[in-house]
Amino acid sequence: MNLEAFYTYVTTNPLTRGRRVEGVFSAEAAAESLDSYITEACNTSMPLRTPAPRGRKPMYWWTDDIADLRSMALSLRRRYQSCLRRYGPDGSAESKANYTTAKKNLRREIRISKERGWRVLCASVDANPWGQPYKLVMKKFGDGSTRLASRGREQEIADHLFTAKPVTVWEQQPSPAAVNILGIPNPDEEDQFRVRDIPEFTLEELLKSTKKMSSGKAGGPSGIPNEILKRIVLAKPRSTLNIYNACLNESKFLSTWKKAKLVLLHKGPGKPVEAPSSYRPICLLDTPGKLLERLLLLRLDSFLDSRRDGRAGNQFGFRKGISTESAVEVVTKLATHAATGNWRQKKLCVLVTLDVKNAFNSLQWPVIDESLRNKGTPEYLVRMIRSWLSGRQLLVGDQRISRAVKCGVPQGSVLGVTGQYISAKISSVKISPIQNI
Repeated sequence: MNLEAFYTYVTTNPLTRGRRVEGVFSAEAAAESLDSYITEACNTSMPLRTPAPRGRKPMYWWTDDIADLRSMALSLRRRYQSCLRRYGPDGSAESKANYTTAKKNLRREIRISKERGWRVLCASVDANPWGQPYKLVMKKFGDGSTRLASRGREQEIADHLFTAKPVTVWEQQPSPAAVNILGIPNPDEEDQFRVRDIPEFTLEELLKSTKKMSSGKAGGPSGIPNEILKRIVLAKPRSTLNIYNACLNESKFLSTWKKAKLVLLHKGPGKPVEAPSSYRPICLLDTPGKLLERLLLLRLDSFLDSRRDGRAGNQFGFRKGISTESAVEVVTKLATHAATGNWRQKKLCVLVTLDVKNAFNSLQWPVIDESLRNKGTPEYLVRMIRSWLSGRQLLVGDQRISRAVKCGVPQGSVLGVTGQYISAKISSVKISPIQNI
């Protein structure tokens, strides 16, 4: 990336909210303006990545100098072969010497590059244990058939994982407004709902959400990495904030940001490659939409943590200060406590695990919506999540065939995980104290 070219573009070109619609900046125009701005910044500072031919990825030691030497050696070999056919061995001695010299130069450069590349690989293991050295080793031990088994079957696997469901018509769902619980509702009164202003995102929230976006992650359909948007936010925080607030005020999640590139990952040994259920669907989302998801998640987490019934008491994971390690610790303590005392006093301890089949992809949107409303979630958040859910598209296969999604939450979305936990009935089941589990 050419940082000088990037910052030259950012400092000389303003980030606007797009065109006005009837004198007002629309959320869609503002979001499209952000997408265009990011794309132009990338085009200015980063060359487009040309995909390598399938099955022929360059080695870690390959360089442009080696490519030039190889081209020269091939050219001299063709010239030598032509002279050999035309003039015989005596008349092609000079061409043969030139080809031999070029071939030696190529081999010497490859040997030097391999030695240099190997030293770099060894030095990078501690800094990045899952980087190129890890991939090279796993390529030697792993079976490439599992990576290729889904190729050409993406549509079939997607049909199995993303089942067809009726379209959710939000106009037929209950109002997202919070019912006024301060008084007894009167069916004859129209004003039974509190009118709530929409608190706009703050600069602090924007910077906090931007900081949480990880670098080095795979980009969505546009291929734009998180690093580009993070630099733009830091360079133009106010302009970026205005665009996201336009989306918030209109309760609109841009349709472009709801398109996801589908990647199928095999679940591992023991899972038959021919079974569609053996693959985990990962949705690669565009960077601007991921930042808006983090902003909404920040608000939703703040609301849920402020209420006693906001989260289930036995929810572990995806909570601040509580992780799945905490769940293991609780289970271990219960098992240890049950095993104390003599054999007559020991209690029976049984651990039951449940695996919800295809949970992320089959979750009904009205179930998420009902859970949010039952918790008294602010109306503007309910409306934004409705917009975030509806109109989602999956881009399947190498041809990126568009497929409508009518249920579930995308795996790869930070907001999707929270929606899954909010709607999980099992996590809110009350357990008898006698059972101690």
